[in-house]
Parts: sequence; structure tokens; C-alpha cells
Amino acid sequence: MKRVFVLIFGFFILLTAKAQDFDVYPRTKDDMMNFDHMPSSMQLNEYRMLQRNIRIQDGLNAILVPGYVHFKAGEKKAGYWLLGLRLAGYAGLSAVYVSSKAKGEPLFQINPLDKPDESDVINVTGQWKVDKSDIISTLSITVIIATYFYDWIHGKAKLESKQELIRYKYNMKMGLEKEIKNGRIVPAVGVSVKF
Repeated sequence: MKRVFVLIFGFFILLTAKAQDFDVYPRTKDDMMNFDHMPSSMQLNEYRMLQRNIRIQDGLNAILVPGYVHFKAGEKKAGYWLLGLRLAGYAGLSAVYVSSKAKGEPLFQINPLDKPDESDVINVTGQWKVDKSDIISTLSITVIIATYFYDWIHGKAKLESKQELIRYKYNMKMGLEKEIKNGRIVPAVGVSVKF
């Protein structure tokens, strides 16, 4: 039965990975900054950065590939940090699983018919019972979820910030070039002295 469930779950993951991508917030046509003629000073990496867009499918890819959005935004250092942190989270969960298997204990003990007892949580001296495996698994799950959301939110913000800087840079240059061609601005050198 477990194998059938895993196969069905895997099938649905494959379907969603190949599904049509969509935008929750569609971008306007001007947002991608289409040029009539591309400035000669624009570098290839700047052009590629302007053409990138974070979509829903990228968020799904970031679940499987830690740091995916940061890598797409050109932030490799942050992407590798997120990769390392997420792998540490997976290692913590694996260590808890292996130690519970070695002890012969079930990983989760949930029985909805049993009424919770105070002795399950608090020992005789009145102190809380905390198991190391509970702490490690909680921290690992927290790290995995936090790195995913940080990758998604911060990576998207970094990409948009880089795109804005590139747009500003070339809009200023293109605006000045038009002014110079129209004769409104004449290149000159000036000196001012203040007393």
C-alpha cells in the first residue's frame, strides 16, 4: 500500500513539474524594457538579467533545488549558503530517523484514542521532558522551511533590485544620448570657485 501511495504521489509531482506555468502578478510590457536598438555598452549578463522573471514554477523548483531563486538572480554566494543550510536540515532529519531506527522506536507515536496524560510531558520533579531528537527534528524542519521562504522572497527582491538598477543606468544613458543628438545638451567643462 505504501508503494502505491508513493507512486501516486510521485506521479502528481511529475505532472505539476510539467504543468503550464502562470503568473499571479502579470508584468507589463514596458517592465521588461524592450529596446528599439540595444545600447552598445550593455553587457550580455545585464541583458540576461533584464530578461529573467521569477514565476510560480521557480518557486516549485526552489522546493527541490535549494537556493534556486538566488542562483537565478545571480547571487551565487547566498545560493550556496542556502544550499548548505538546507542540506544541514536534511542531515538533521536523517540523523533523527537513523537513531530512532537503531533504537527500534517508531518515529511518530500518534494514537488519537489515547487521552494525553500530564506525565507524558512533565516528569515527577515538575520539569519538562525534552528529547534531543525532538529538538533536532524541530530545528531541522524550521531551517528547511525558513531557507525556502528566504530563497523565494529575498531572491525575488534581489532580482528586481538588480533589474531596476540596470534600467535606471541605461534609461539615463539613452535619455542623455537623445538630448545630445537634439542639440539641447552640449558637452562642456566648467570650473566654479566658492569663497
